[in-house]
Amino acid sequence: MKNIRLLTNGLAIYLFAIAIIFSSGEYAKAHELDFGQVAVEHPWALPARAGGSTRMYLIIENEGHSSIYFTGVKTPVASESSIMFQSDPGVERSLDSITVPTDESLNFGTSHMWIALRNLRQDLNEGDSFPAALEFGEGRQILVIVTVGKVH
Repeated sequence: MKNIRLLTNGLAIYLFAIAIIFSSGEYAKAHELDFGQVAVEHPWALPARAGGSTRMYLIIENEGHSSIYFTGVKTPVASESSIMFQSDPGVERSLDSITVPTDESLNFGTSHMWIALRNLRQDLNEGDSFPAALEFGEGRQILVIVTVGKVH
């Protein structure tokens, strides 16, 4: 029964990735990709168990001529996600969106900024990978493959 559930989860992730690839977004197999003048570097997440939560990390670089707005992440491995910011020790806040100014980068790989993935639908083990759609203003998306591992 467990093998069937794993197969079903794997098939669901595969179908989600295929659907996203053929949508209006762009897709990246590598650790970096561009749409226009935006680059996403090294998306990764910490290992975690199904039903739990984890942190996802990446860097967004805006090399364009205007600010961009990062609004969140969608992935088939979690039922919820949010942009998190730690303003003071022990004070975490969820953000609806965050601006990446022209010629600057936003590092979601720090102890004070990350993407929270909650209510995981499957175990995330070191070496696994999963698709995620990074959402930006004006309905733009960048599709990435997130690698699961320890601190990078």
